[in-house]
Amino acid sequence: MTLFATIHAPSLPPERVQRLAARLAPLAVTIAGDTLTIERDPFGTQPLYYATIDDALVVTNALAALKQLVPRTLNREAIADYLAYGYNGNEATTTFAAIQRVPPAHRLIATRDGIRIERWWSLPIASEPLRIKPRDAVERFRELLRDAVQRQAAQGRVVVSLSGGIDSVSVAAHLTSTGAHATAITSVWDPVIPDVERHFASLAARSLGLPHILHECAGYQPFDRFDDPAVRGEEPHSEPFRAAFIDFLGRAAQHGRIFMTGQGGDPLLYASHDHFWRLLQKVKLLTFASDALGFALKRRRLPPLLLRSRLLRTLGRKTPARVLPPWFDTGFAREMHLAERFATPPPRTDPRIHPWRDDAFRLLHSPAWSVTFESFHEGVTRQPLALATPWLDPAVVEFLFALPPMPFFADKELAREALRGRVPDEIRLRPKSPLQGDPLRTLGPAHLKRWVRQVEQVPELEQFVSRRILCMQSTQMEREIVSVAAAVALALWLLGERSR
Repeated sequence: MTLFATIHAPSLPPERVQRLAARLAPLAVTIAGDTLTIERDPFGTQPLYYATIDDALVVTNALAALKQLVPRTLNREAIADYLAYGYNGNEATTTFAAIQRVPPAHRLIATRDGIRIERWWSLPIASEPLRIKPRDAVERFRELLRDAVQRQAAQGRVVVSLSGGIDSVSVAAHLTSTGAHATAITSVWDPVIPDVERHFASLAARSLGLPHILHECAGYQPFDRFDDPAVRGEEPHSEPFRAAFIDFLGRAAQHGRIFMTGQGGDPLLYASHDHFWRLLQKVKLLTFASDALGFALKRRRLPPLLLRSRLLRTLGRKTPARVLPPWFDTGFAREMHLAERFATPPPRTDPRIHPWRDDAFRLLHSPAWSVTFESFHEGVTRQPLALATPWLDPAVVEFLFALPPMPFFADKELAREALRGRVPDEIRLRPKSPLQGDPLRTLGPAHLKRWVRQVEQVPELEQFVSRRILCMQSTQMEREIVSVAAAVALALWLLGERSR
């Protein structure tokens, strides 16, 4: 997507507007009339920022452009969210007090009277699940995902991110069925951690006839090349291996302009773990018996009733909450309620309750998604790639949330059935298996002393994190290495901002 900026300044003389446009170069700049209306897509796959500059409103998808034109006073709420969650949980703000975001599924409307932000799209929620035969549901799902893939692939040559899991393989399979020219690319972490993606992704690519690139990540170390703005990012991020990601995108950009991923498949296909329990609560015994029998016969195990977890909650033995590490500045921690942030996730971006798939609905409406998608944007990565996410096509999303939990979402059955005959069963029936390790936990401890030296060079960090306490907690640093890495990343980001 081309980087752009739009200027709305109906009360300013043309020469002042033109001077502002010159300051935004080399972006493609347009100048709006009396009214400006601009929408952000439903799930935030493309960023959209705005700020008031010299009595003009500037709206752009390039955060770096706005940062050059406004005071860089930090938004302390956003920093608190970052330290607690690894990202800003407020989709309407940025790390900078003077720059705001248009949240996903919202539009900005600017007139002479001011600015307002309003929601333009919400996922429709029916009162009852759709009644449809499994075979018909599979066919309808195939049609919708194929149409979404075809539309998003029409803008140029495609590189598909292929992990060997059901979500990305589904996208790749539907992509090849459209006849589009595409290349598959996979990042692999073996032998740093056990990583079977090399095998499964290669098998999927061969079976689909896709040229396949393997991007080897084993040579990367935490915080490699954080002096590079594309690696460091325009806002703080908690990914210590960002250099591996940027190079991964760079290799992809050599083979296409559309970067298509399986992002979004996990929440959309997430099984409602409360389904059987809710049927019992509502005394829907016939439905319970039918669904439970179907589950047991298909999977040769009893359905999940979650009785043990409910008993533990009743007895007060809940999963322990994350505890605030001791190295945060006490004044900042108290002001920003950091302990509460560590103990609870950020609120969902749509507060409604879905009547039969609320677990999936909650996951889909996490603010983490738009943060993830922004990390792919060319305004941040400096790579000429446009992100495509067919799973998050509104027609696909609406159909999947209309279906009942069983049998379609138990072990992602709908997607597995849609792949029948298209990929080997070794892939189609593969159990979901996240990475069997964490590169940070494997490689990070060897770098703790270097991190301490880097943190000591950044006095700006002191307003958020006590450098003295952080550097003294060597044992706890290794145990809490994810939180430590977030603090180190913030220090390196502040150091980079200082040099700009």
